Amino acid sequence: SERSYVSSLLCVITYFLEPLRKKSIGLKTDEKANLFLNIEEITQFHKTLLSKMEKANANNIHENFRNTKFLKKMYSGYVDSYHKAIQVITTHEHSSKFQRHLNDSLKASGKQLGLMAYLIMPIQRIPRYVLLLRELLKNTVPEQKEDIKSLSSVIENVENLATEINERKRRVDDQLNLMAVRSKLGRSHHHLGFDLVHPKRRFILEGRLKEYKKNSKHTKERVVVLCSDLILWATYPHYKYKGYKSRKGMVIRRVNIKNPHKPGTYLDGVEVMTEGNDKESAVFFANTPQEAEAWYEKMKFAHKTTHRDTRRSSFSSAPPLPGISGHRENSHSPSPRAKVARNRNTNGNTFQPAPPPPPPPRN
Repeated sequence: SERSYVSSLLCVITYFLEPLRKKSIGLKTDEKANLFLNIEEITQFHKTLLSKMEKANANNIHENFRNTKFLKKMYSGYVDSYHKAIQVITTHEHSSKFQRHLNDSLKASGKQLGLMAYLIMPIQRIPRYVLLLRELLKNTVPEQKEDIKSLSSVIENVENLATEINERKRRVDDQLNLMAVRSKLGRSHHHLGFDLVHPKRRFILEGRLKEYKKNSKHTKERVVVLCSDLILWATYPHYKYKGYKSRKGMVIRRVNIKNPHKPGTYLDGVEVMTEGNDKESAVFFANTPQEAEAWYEKMKFAHKTTHRDTRRSSFSSAPPLPGISGHRENSHSPSPRAKVARNRNTNGNTFQPAPPPPPPPRN
């Protein structure tokens, strides 16, 4: 496994990186650096590690993983900047010169894997070592108490590193998802007034709902994007930006109304509004009560997470996000007057809290 990994890393350098350095295919110097990150450093480290592992035996091979400080520094840097490599590839996906280089490199390597498949390998690597070390522990006889103690200590260190790398990967995935949404919004993204992609913003959910227009009582297909600090919606399927709600002072509740187009049926959904400003609330309906409840629970979870994160000192070190507030959740409890006001729209129609789901049928 380690031998195969080193071979793959060398393939990236030999057939993708080094030829690119000699070519002028429209990539800037910083883009070339961002595309391959610190993969040369990683390759050199693992060539040395492979040599040591080949000389070790089953009783001491784990000692190569006892000190994880350098591994942590090296892989954390790679994972944290991985979105930059994806951004370079996305930016030049329609460049004939860049695509020709990738195709030429693929043919020269004689392999079936493209550049993206190679770039993801370092992100997946650390958990593989956890599996290796656990397998070693599994095959260690109980009488070897000192070996078990030593191996268990190393496993704990590598597991902690894998957990941290996975958390960093989750944050990178958030950035990649936000970048994808920003790309789909196209020019309409500028109407948002700020960059959707931010290191502290978490992507939570993206899906289709129906926006309810209170004045016309009509619904419009929307794609809704739920983030840690805001809810954004756009037209479907063209992703033209239509609006967003900040989590600052936000009130979230389940609602249902009589379906104006199908008598005897109800529309189930979620209403989001800023406390004390029910006139600008946004109402979204789902296809089923279960789907509406799932969105409601996700919104509540994101709301609580936002307030928990804003109370952490590390969160305040970043530039403030639009809508981030340090208020505690109970500060959003509306006054009795606000409760009455928000239950009624401008046409006098009353929004009722959604009823509980019907009990399951008896056998």
